[in-house]
Amino acid sequence: TVLRLPGNGLRSVGSWEHTQTLDHTIITPNAKAMLERTLKDAIRCHYAENLKRKLDQGKVLEVSSKWDASNHFLPRGSFTRFADWRFVHRAQLNCIPLNRAIRHGNRDKHCRKCSYANETLPHILCGCKQCSGAWRHRYNAI
Repeated sequence: TVLRLPGNGLRSVGSWEHTQTLDHTIITPNAKAMLERTLKDAIRCHYAENLKRKLDQGKVLEVSSKWDASNHFLPRGSFTRFADWRFVHRAQLNCIPLNRAIRHGNRDKHCRKCSYANETLPHILCGCKQCSGAWRHRYNAI
């Protein structure tokens, strides 16, 4: 097998070796499906726990991770436009370019619109008076 990284040409060459063992584990088709499901669930739980341990996670992840219906769009983006799906992931990882989200440097953390002390995602979505027109538009669209 040849491994290649984009733009860097050939990096290394790997090979498969067959080794003879006396231990054989036989998995029946029913056990195979159960094993596959168990491994997928373990991987899903591992990634969910890693996400929950991030310092940036707030109440939203705590609440939305309780029920599958709350976050059905996260893995595949089902029934969600790409721009919305991208925004949700950026917001969840605190990658939205807001003044309070910048970790390095001693920059001004005030809201650019209303000069509130902290320009955070909850402030922009729910508390900034300058953005209240967007709230009304969103509310009236329902």
